[in-house]
Amino acid sequence: MDRAFRAAPRHSRVVRFPRFTIPVGIAAIIAIMVVATFTNPSRLVAAFSIDPGKISLSGTKIVMELPRLSGFTSDSRPYELTARAAAQDLTKPDILELKDIDAGLSSRMGSVSPSNPSTGFTTPKAMC
Repeated sequence: MDRAFRAAPRHSRVVRFPRFTIPVGIAAIIAIMVVATFTNPSRLVAAFSIDPGKISLSGTKIVMELPRLSGFTSDSRPYELTARAAAQDLTKPDILELKDIDAGLSSRMGSVSPSNPSTGFTTPKAMC
């Protein structure tokens, strides 16, 4: 019996912590849900540069109208690629189909060499 009296304060400390934190955690989650309901967090999505009207689903393909990709090559030459449409098949996610491509790559001398193939295929990993 003496051992039980010595263990009681320790047990009380162990129980006191969750007895306080569990109701406070539940109240915090409910408060976050109420605030999120009234502040409309979906308006934050509008801050992104992706226009949802330009992205559609056609069969098993995700189609994006007027995609634009620009950046620099590993040797610091700028490039820009635009297309009328880009389609990625969900069953073959490693292949990206581009239609009516307009691309330009700066040469080492500073001139831009345009490229205008009608269609092309690439892998998203190659674009990184």
